[in-house]
Amino acid sequence: MNHSTGALVERDEHLNVLKDLLSASVRGQGRAVMLTGASGSGKTVLLNRLAQLAWEAGAKVVTAVASHAEQSLPLGVIGQLAHSAGLLAESDSPVAGLLEEAMSARWDSTDTEQARDATPARKLHALCMALLSRAADQPLLLYVDDVHHADPSSLQCLSYLMRRIHTARILVVLAAIPQLAPVHPMQYAELLHSSSSVPLSLRPLTRQGIGQVLAQLPQPADRGLAAQYHAITGGNPRLATALADDSLRRIDHGAEGARTVVGEKFIEAVRTCLYRSEPPALPVARALAVAGQPTEPPVLARLLNINEEMVRCALLTLRRVGLLADGTFRDPRIRTAVLAGMLPDERMDLHRRLASASHAAGEPAIVVARHLVDADRVDEAWAAPTLHEAADQALAEGRIEDAISFLDSACTASVDDRQRAEATSALTRIEWQTNPADAARRLPELVAAVRAGLLVRRHAVASAAHLLWHGLIDDAVDVILMISAAEQMEPEFAASLSVPLLLLAYLFPGHLDRVRGPWESLAARGLMPPPCRPLQAAAELTALAARSPHGDAVAAAEQVVHNTRVDHEALGPIAIALLATIFADRIGATGTSHYPVLHRAAGRRTPTTHALVSAILAEGNLRRGDLAATEEHARRALDLIPAKGWGWPSARRCPTWSWPPPSPAPTTRPRSGCPSPFPRPCSTPRSASSTCTRGAPITCGPTACGPRSSTSRPAGG
Repeated sequence: MNHSTGALVERDEHLNVLKDLLSASVRGQGRAVMLTGASGSGKTVLLNRLAQLAWEAGAKVVTAVASHAEQSLPLGVIGQLAHSAGLLAESDSPVAGLLEEAMSARWDSTDTEQARDATPARKLHALCMALLSRAADQPLLLYVDDVHHADPSSLQCLSYLMRRIHTARILVVLAAIPQLAPVHPMQYAELLHSSSSVPLSLRPLTRQGIGQVLAQLPQPADRGLAAQYHAITGGNPRLATALADDSLRRIDHGAEGARTVVGEKFIEAVRTCLYRSEPPALPVARALAVAGQPTEPPVLARLLNINEEMVRCALLTLRRVGLLADGTFRDPRIRTAVLAGMLPDERMDLHRRLASASHAAGEPAIVVARHLVDADRVDEAWAAPTLHEAADQALAEGRIEDAISFLDSACTASVDDRQRAEATSALTRIEWQTNPADAARRLPELVAAVRAGLLVRRHAVASAAHLLWHGLIDDAVDVILMISAAEQMEPEFAASLSVPLLLLAYLFPGHLDRVRGPWESLAARGLMPPPCRPLQAAAELTALAARSPHGDAVAAAEQVVHNTRVDHEALGPIAIALLATIFADRIGATGTSHYPVLHRAAGRRTPTTHALVSAILAEGNLRRGDLAATEEHARRALDLIPAKGWGWPSARRCPTWSWPPPSPAPTTRPRSGCPSPFPRPCSTPRSASSTCTRGAPITCGPTACGPRSSTSRPAGG
């Protein structure tokens, strides 16, 4: 459906000029017009209107449309004109013989000897005289659309004709897109500078003109709509009409009111403008769309392997069409339309070349990484390190999804097994921040990498912590023993190894003897206390987070919760610190409002951070007796991370686990009414091959434990 096709907007002046020239031609004062305008500027609509006026004036309308596909066909356009003029109606027509003879001859627009050859000139003269003779019987409106695509022999013939129409009843109108680099420059220049040619150029529509386009909508448009249309289309009538048609289709389907709608019509109009523009415009537009940002002409020239001057011509063409402004697309949806017209392989190939060009130019890692991701695979030594650097930057800025995307590509871009294992380890750490269940599926691969010696230092230590979270005790112990035996105990590495050791001591004290060797090695160097009970392990963990000497867990916890921002590195120690304050009744009737670490505004948080903090808040509210708040926070925790993502903390509800453990006794006394929802020491091991699919996070509420009576409310709650 197209309510606005055929309408002339802001073209009255041009039409009046053409009408005057048509009237003069009918009186025997032949003229020629060179009508130029960007793709979609309305040349064809104007020619159709002129053809109607010529028919009404008794003139014969003779038409031809040049095509890029027929540029190698000699006199192809002249053949169309002869057929339209009725010169080929008879089988023995002399014009038909001339065309056949001319089409079989050799034509070379660059051959200067041929230009002096009288034989082609005589043929062209005969064809022109046939058209002039036809005009003696009836006035002719002879127009050629897209004449810039005409074959060189047809361009020569049109030049002959235009030099001989001064006293003929012919109006010649040649419509073309402005050519910065014509395919046949010599013949095209003759047409442009013919003494009988009148130049007529179509400019983009103004905002008022866009308003006239919108006036064709059956419902009144908002005042600001014309400005929006003009900003998107740059005043290109084809694009503006397509936007109007998309809006009308929306109204026809029951929507109320007119507004800017980009749909199929607009996307198709963008493609048409590109395909009908000068050849460099399409590849340059595609390169800009893939780049996703303004790109300098020298970069585009290297990317497309074309001359820089051709790139500049293409950029000018795209601005004339109305697709570009200030070096970028006028609207993101134009970029989307350009990308939609590309094959996946074309997009990936451009992304590969853009990644290489951006890396060579020293662009930021994130800029290069985006192209590496969309390129699917780039087998270059710099690719994986660049993706790692970009992931670190994205993570620092809180863009978790981008970091995951970069590291996922790094896994395939890695050139050796060690790089691939390190990329998988980094990806696991980041995925754990969004959903630990996603990270869990990579743990068997990481354990195998540690055993193969591919993962060392911080990557191996992080794997041990993730294994403990999911209750994979045997694998975690194996990893701790392997890395402690293989590594030199440098201070930085020893400090990082202390975290999984302390986590094991706190969460699974029954397995402490299995890691006594590395523990005592660190203790001998003053980096760890002697093997300790769970509460002391909590003190050490909180001391690590607070960067304070070993001491009382609650005192260290107070320092942590007041002064530490929640991030993915300090999350485990902070969680234990908060629980220490809960179990020590430091969170009492005043609640948690005085702990800035629990506030939503306390810096960036990942879903796992939010979920764990919500679970801790639920525990605190439960111990205060506020069941409504307990349920609210517990549900939020489950909304953020599904139950299976809670790993070991939820396993106490799985029947395959022995919970609560028969011994030792809990190190903190649970309050009455509901069992302590935070995990207490457990001695049942698991491995990476066993999983628990049932459970809930570390909190429980009325729905989990049943209703509580007022007599079971904790004192001081």
